[in-house]
Amino acid sequence: MQSMNLTYKIVLDKTKDIWNWLDSSRKPFFCGFSWQSQLSGSSLIFFNKIVNLPSYYASKEIEKYLDVLYERNKVFFNKQIEKISNKFSGQFLPSCKWIEETTKKPLFFNSYNIYLTTFPRSPYDPDSGDFFFNIYRDNGLVNVFLHEVLHFQFIHYWRNDKSSLIYNLSDNEFEFLKESLTVIIDSDAVPPADFVENGYIKQHKEFRKILHKHWQKNHDFEELIAYGLKRLPSFLS
Repeated sequence: MQSMNLTYKIVLDKTKDIWNWLDSSRKPFFCGFSWQSQLSGSSLIFFNKIVNLPSYYASKEIEKYLDVLYERNKVFFNKQIEKISNKFSGQFLPSCKWIEETTKKPLFFNSYNIYLTTFPRSPYDPDSGDFFFNIYRDNGLVNVFLHEVLHFQFIHYWRNDKSSLIYNLSDNEFEFLKESLTVIIDSDAVPPADFVENGYIKQHKEFRKILHKHWQKNHDFEELIAYGLKRLPSFLS
C-alpha cells in the first residue's frame, strides 16, 4: 500500500514470530505484567516448557511448534491476514494524520512493517518503525499502531533530543512516562482508534489518570509532557 509517501506492510513472518516467542520467554515479565497470564491451554504448556531452556534449544522448539501451528491453522490465518489488512487499509492514513496533529511533529517514519504474531505480545523496534500485532485479534490494529507510533515520536523527537529534559531521564523514568502518555488514545481519538486505551500496566494506572485529566484541558502534547515530568517523581518515589 502506498499513498502520500506513507507505506505499510502486514505480513506473517515465521522468523519474526519465532523471535517474539523466544524473546518473551527470556523476559516473561514486563513492569510486573506476566506474558504467561495471557496464555492458556497448549500454548501455556509450551511456553512453560521453553522458559528454562537455553535460547538455542528454545528457538528450535519454537520453530517446530510454529510449523505445526501454521499448517493446522493455514486457512484461518490466511483469512485473518485478509481481514486485518482490509480493515486497516482505510484506517492507516487517518491514523497517521491523528499522530501528526496530536504530536505537532511529522511522522518520524514513513514506512512501517507490521509483523503478525501468534504470541500475545506486540513489541516494537524504534530504529526501524516495525511492530507486531496478534494474528488472532479481529480488532485493534489501529490502537496498536497509534500506541507504537506515539512511542516512536516520543523517542525520536524528545528522548533523543539532547536539548530536551526527556534526554536526561533514567531508563525507568522514561519508560514510565512513555507508556503512560498513551492515555491520550481516549474517546476523542475514536476514530481513528477502534476503542479507548486503558493501559495494561497496573503501576501506571494512577499516573495515567492525572495525565488524562490534564490532557482534557488543552489537548497539547508538549504541555502534557512538561506536566508529566513535573508529576513523575511523586509516582516513582
